[in-house]
Amino acid sequence: MKHPHWYYFATLSEDVQRTARFVEPTPANFPTYSIEFARLYLAICSEIDVVVKLLCHQANNEAKVKGIDSYRPIILAKFPDFPSVEVSIPQNELLLTPWKQWLSGNNPDWWKQHNNVKHQRDSYYHEANLANTLNALGGLFISVGYLYAEDLRDCFLPPLQHFIGFSSKYFSGSSLGPKGSLTGFRLPGIPRSESQLNTLKRMGITPNP
Repeated sequence: MKHPHWYYFATLSEDVQRTARFVEPTPANFPTYSIEFARLYLAICSEIDVVVKLLCHQANNEAKVKGIDSYRPIILAKFPDFPSVEVSIPQNELLLTPWKQWLSGNNPDWWKQHNNVKHQRDSYYHEANLANTLNALGGLFISVGYLYAEDLRDCFLPPLQHFIGFSSKYFSGSSLGPKGSLTGFRLPGIPRSESQLNTLKRMGITPNP
């Protein structure tokens, strides 16, 4: 199966979207917690651990990784703008930057609190809330986007979900495939494709990195 983590992410995103029938994804509802948010929050963070570890090995195949503290320097060495990537939830015009705390050398609060919910749920059940679930989903989306960065850039990833998306500033083009229109996004630190470079060259444009 090609892009298995993209398909799994889409399934998790659809599950989060279903909760919007009962809890509107707005800042006013961010503290809302429930057993369903706990289930999704833990599942999403478990997948983040898998995907970011794969991304570390993709960035440095000799890297020794053990936990998120070891992931951060490897990812930032390869993709220094990773923590600044923004995702949006169009339904309520939410803009999230899930990994931004990596810029100050800290792990995101939503990651720390996921460990609280995982290991001490009786005391920290309230941290299985909407805010943490949405930020974790955004964190997974960014991680999977970088894992399949070239295919994402070149419009080879099918649009399996519409709940969360990348900021429009990363838009790299669109194409029409057998299953409909496909949209590409070039995340920070990912080089332009050869075809894009050649097109710009023919237009007499020297692109920025």
